[in-house]
Amino acid sequence: MHPRHPDRRPQPRRRPLLTSPAAVVLAALAALLGLTGCTSPGGGTGGGESGQAETTGTWTTETIAGMSVDLYVPETTPAHPDGRALMVTLHGCVQKAADLRNGGNWAATADEYGMVVAVPAAPDGGVLLGCWDYYGVNHSRTSPARHDDNLLGLASALTSRPGLGVDADQVYLTGLSAGGAQAMVMGCLAPDVFAGIGIGAGPTVGTTAGQLSWVATSTARGTSTCRSFAGPAEASFDTQLASIVYDGHDSALAPGYNTLNAEIMAGLYGASSTSSFPLAGLDGANTAGTGTLYSDADGPRVSLVQNTGLGHNWPAGGGPGGTYISTDSVDYPAYVTEFFFENNRRTGPLPPG
Repeated sequence: MHPRHPDRRPQPRRRPLLTSPAAVVLAALAALLGLTGCTSPGGGTGGGESGQAETTGTWTTETIAGMSVDLYVPETTPAHPDGRALMVTLHGCVQKAADLRNGGNWAATADEYGMVVAVPAAPDGGVLLGCWDYYGVNHSRTSPARHDDNLLGLASALTSRPGLGVDADQVYLTGLSAGGAQAMVMGCLAPDVFAGIGIGAGPTVGTTAGQLSWVATSTARGTSTCRSFAGPAEASFDTQLASIVYDGHDSALAPGYNTLNAEIMAGLYGASSTSSFPLAGLDGANTAGTGTLYSDADGPRVSLVQNTGLGHNWPAGGGPGGTYISTDSVDYPAYVTEFFFENNRRTGPLPPG
């Protein structure tokens, strides 16, 4: 079990393509990251996640919305009577979808909640080095492109698939680095689609590939950009959640982007009350660090987790690890899923037990 935060609501349970200069900057950064800051490759290629507890579901790979998608469908009953949740999780630059499938530590949590997990690969190999196209301010809901249309299509295809039983009010999106930035873009662009977003060490909306080492935007500018992406869907910020996870000593991305992302989303949500919580007691191999909750009158809306020693990696907290995946971290799949389930403003309460 994962410890309840003391001030949570009571619950019954538990880009256009990169210009040449920008491409050079990103290529240089990726070359640097290839030498430092990532864990050793790992992960199996079978039906489950190697090195972890036996799971009940099955991983398959198929093409959905123009992307190769690794899909995990559990055999367990959905935790919520309205249907299964869907968790889409996005890889970072250089990293591959298979890394998160094999080492991201998602299957056990998916089984616990009866949740479908989708791990798409950035279309056509990404804009460069596998990156999702989160860059800049040219993102449109009315004419989606630049990977935005693919991710919207994925959510639509899976929520409408007969027999899968996904509840449209329980669609979540998480990611690491460029994948985390893309998760923020999609949360801003389609808050009515994504009930919760998880941003792992991701740059803020509106930034570019050459702005990773310093915080190049502000709360006001990021808020304005996010609001402009949402357009007529802005009202759905009233029921959306966000979670941010990072290491305060990240050498690949200015750590200030993470607190900035939390402040932007909290402002959009009207979550002006802050409180701290310890990471001690959370699932995972390393719970060093601090947590901050941003709440409104009804409870938590934004969670900011600073996990010391994580580096610029996906916080798996267990399993075999892999490229840009840390096993010496909190178990973020378990944490963020529980945070979303306990605080979802679009569903009724979970049944007891």
